[in-house]
Amino acid sequence: MAEAGGVVRAVALDVGGRRIGVAATDELGLTVQPLAFIERGRARAEDLQRILEVVRARGATHLIVGLPLGLRGERGAAARRVEKLVAALRAAAAAATAAPAAGGGAGAPVPVPVPVPVIELCDERFTTVEAERTLVAGGLRREARRAHVDSLAAALLLETWLARRRAAPGPGHE
Repeated sequence: MAEAGGVVRAVALDVGGRRIGVAATDELGLTVQPLAFIERGRARAEDLQRILEVVRARGATHLIVGLPLGLRGERGAAARRVEKLVAALRAAAAAATAAPAAGGGAGAPVPVPVPVPVIELCDERFTTVEAERTLVAGGLRREARRAHVDSLAAALLLETWLARRRAAPGPGHE
């Protein structure tokens, strides 16, 4: 998806076993806010649908997905699960964009296609640890931290991605 006027609207995901942390940039692509996490569904299709709903609602041009690499950069089981999820996301977004609008007659809602954003994997090492430390320093109790840590980790991931993008030379990376 092309970037209008160089503005990048990005959504980031911190994928866990029970929850998917979500964060997004503002409309100008300048600041990052953690959003409500996505509770993992029983089926991958539920997760894909919820993620694509966030992408569509935020008008995202980029979807940044945290890749949980090991300390030495190796891909373990968790990283492979994330890579499979990303492959399924790419396929689902492409299918949603290509699918004809199937209305159910007069007055029936017509599904809005999901634009296919640029989907990137980004090393997420230590984002959850840093998020947890931030919440502990803020005095949040364990239960409250559990509700915020995944989306805060996604926000840290997205802030890092934006900073690298701004530092990269070349057009479209201002």
